[in-house]
Amino acid sequence: MKKSVVCSVLMFLAFPFALQAQTSPATSYIVIFRPNRRIGSLGKFPVTIDGRRAAKLANGSYFKLDVVSGEHILTVNPNRPPLRISVSPGDTAYIRARVVMAGFFKRAQMRLMLSDQREEKSALPKLKPLQKKFIY
Repeated sequence: MKKSVVCSVLMFLAFPFALQAQTSPATSYIVIFRPNRRIGSLGKFPVTIDGRRAAKLANGSYFKLDVVSGEHILTVNPNRPPLRISVSPGDTAYIRARVVMAGFFKRAQMRLMLSDQREEKSALPKLKPLQKKFIY
């Protein structure tokens, strides 16, 4: 009798945790990398994800973020349209950051674009992880 009461109480207490584990959103990943280039090499560009500062991306570096699966909005330049991506549960989206010159006397600007698998496999081993002090 005591065993059945104890088991019933334990099941009652554990049920909300089991339900929460089933309904919690799955984790996905976003990797943003910036290949080592001369243009804008001294600049560190701020990256925002869903309106929150994520990092300051340096030349020749990358960083990986754990995100909730679903749609995300990434920006590096308020004057450019944002990059909208959708990440499935457990998947990783690879985003390449590219620095371009807008004109001879204008500042360098960064743009984000989805990367293909071939590019990320060749680029990531050559890059360094972004220093923790630049990840927010």
